[in-house]
Amino acid sequence: NQPEQGLRWLEAVQNHPVGPETGPDLWRLTGELAETRERYPLAIAAYQKLVATPKAQIADFDAFIRVLLPDQPLQAAQASLLAWERHSQPRHLVQTLTLWSSRNEWQAFAPVLQRIQADPEAQRSLLQSTQFLRLVGTYHQNAGRFTQAQQYYEAGLRSAPDSSDMR
Repeated sequence: NQPEQGLRWLEAVQNHPVGPETGPDLWRLTGELAETRERYPLAIAAYQKLVATPKAQIADFDAFIRVLLPDQPLQAAQASLLAWERHSQPRHLVQTLTLWSSRNEWQAFAPVLQRIQADPEAQRSLLQSTQFLRLVGTYHQNAGRFTQAQQYYEAGLRSAPDSSDMR
């Protein structure tokens, strides 16, 4: 079967030296094909190499996160954080915070929230996200800062009064 044969060839060249021009394309192709063939360790290894390059696109990060999520959610959170740092898409940061929140990784929130406070553009963008407001409110609530939590919850409710999550 040709896809399997191609995947075996791609797997065989993974640890060979490749140039910066060909490496990202090789790793992208390997990741995509390995994912479709359900060879997740190979897909993860390929995507990990790919996202470490400046040529990694948003879709590459999304694929990497997708293959990590089922068995390695905290690594998926880190990949999503890296995607946000590189591409400034609020959905990636919201995904990171969601994963941390669902696993009670509250200590991971503080450094990221400090970075956001130091970046007015990121702050402006994220404060428009109801999900972000809810997650930060939950973070403050879990830290015992109920006044701050209430402020975030109220801001989220004002921005999405019909949201069942915010109620």
